[in-house]
Amino acid sequence: LRKRFPMEVSFYALTAIAPDVQDLQIQFHVNLLNHVNPHTGLRYADDPAVAYVELQNEEDIFLGTQNLEAALAQCPTYKKLFFERFAQWLKEKYRTPEALAAAWGTTLKKGESLEQATLNPFPAYFAGAAPNQRAADQMAFLYSVQSEYYRKFAKAVRGTGYKGPVIGSGWQASNWVGHLLNVMSDREIGHIDRHNYNGADLKNPGRGLMSAGFQAVLDRPFAFSEWNGGSRVGMAPDLPMVAVYGMGLQGWDMSMCFGWKSAGVTNWTNGLNQYANNFNVLTQFPAMARMVRRGDVKEGEVVANRRISIPSLLQKGDVGFTESFSLLGGANNKSFNPAVPVESLAAGRVVLEYVDGPVAEPIMDKSAPYIDRKAGLVRSVTGQLLWNTKGEGFFTVNTPGTKAVVGYCGGELLELGETTIMTPNPYAQIYVSALGKDETIADAKRILITTIARQVDKGTVFDELGAKALVTPKPGKGPLLIEPVKATIEIKGRKAGTLFALDHDGRKPADAKPSPVEKTKDGLRFQLDGAQSRTVYYLVEMD
Repeated sequence: LRKRFPMEVSFYALTAIAPDVQDLQIQFHVNLLNHVNPHTGLRYADDPAVAYVELQNEEDIFLGTQNLEAALAQCPTYKKLFFERFAQWLKEKYRTPEALAAAWGTTLKKGESLEQATLNPFPAYFAGAAPNQRAADQMAFLYSVQSEYYRKFAKAVRGTGYKGPVIGSGWQASNWVGHLLNVMSDREIGHIDRHNYNGADLKNPGRGLMSAGFQAVLDRPFAFSEWNGGSRVGMAPDLPMVAVYGMGLQGWDMSMCFGWKSAGVTNWTNGLNQYANNFNVLTQFPAMARMVRRGDVKEGEVVANRRISIPSLLQKGDVGFTESFSLLGGANNKSFNPAVPVESLAAGRVVLEYVDGPVAEPIMDKSAPYIDRKAGLVRSVTGQLLWNTKGEGFFTVNTPGTKAVVGYCGGELLELGETTIMTPNPYAQIYVSALGKDETIADAKRILITTIARQVDKGTVFDELGAKALVTPKPGKGPLLIEPVKATIEIKGRKAGTLFALDHDGRKPADAKPSPVEKTKDGLRFQLDGAQSRTVYYLVEMD
């Protein structure tokens, strides 16, 4: 069969519609889960190292239906069987050709026959408020096919005794109704998982990378199992965006920043596949991990909800509203334009809700009190987060255990409870973190300060206003140039402490000498200068 498919057509996609190929795919996974690891003595089905089982990676029946049509055109037997399956589905719904003709109207073309099974199951691409009845039926049929496959697959996986999470796919549909049906199909199997490699937009909360969160569903966990944003000047605001607003405010349940190939920290900037090995990404993980694991950023209440009537979606493809989205880079670079304010993602939880009956008011939006567009501010419903969209944008974190600023905050005096942060750097990411599991800034015995700014490979040249480098050195050569951060940090209520500059691994050198700490009438003041200390990490040991 592989010889009959051109390279641009994925045979993998045919698993969505070919039952015999599905059976092979399922049996492969069953065999794999039943395999006993000779080194541990555990079946993979019993091994806690298996994070989850994904049924269909980066593929779904609603994306690229033209490719499916092209594949079927080269497989006449599969095509005949699939068209017959669609005809049977239509007969069960409409009973007679006359009833079908009345429902489809002029979209039923001359020469098409229900009895002869010549009706195409794949809808033409459409845009607008709602599809016609023919397109609605086609997509409802595709949903039934995908869901039947997922249920069969999931049952076989569970039959091995595997008890961990199972997900349908982390992928995206190509149109609005298909998108809702695809999410619903994933919802029936397990948690919702999505991928996104769009830019991290500091100026526009909820845009770009973070807009993947508009696919979160009210009654299911949400995972972000592949992502990165990146920047033209080696900044990494995407990591704290996902940690603070995703894992924190939105209550997402899983985050996996994409990375592979390189081992350890690289001495140069990387592309997509080595992103997690970048120095400015890895340096943030200690602060992010402590913040997330301790639950510093509280999950917000739902401020925006889009309620989907399942019967209306399946029968008419009409749920009373639409949302637009861009797939850009082949569905891996996504951006959503939701029916609720895009800034609501920075105010509180934003969800989709699937309802078994009719829905009188599909849109619920309580985000207005937290969004001040005139002032350029978005406050979180928890009171812990503030996103400032003035200039190029930045946001702050004010929790008992973590104080932070991320973005274009140069010259701003930021008062975060008992902690004040100010930096002259145009762009910076500064974290003040209580290190103890149950500690706060107010009582911590040790406090970690993380300071990063911009970084590029030596020889990189940018136009001041340009979005791309004018000159880019050969990748993998380096060395990496790290912009030093200057900052003044004050902590009120602490009487005495000692400041040490750590090395780039976060360790205190054996010959470390304390840096000056200024006592104020309210507490302590620290002056940090990365040009002198040549580090991103500082440790405060409190007396």
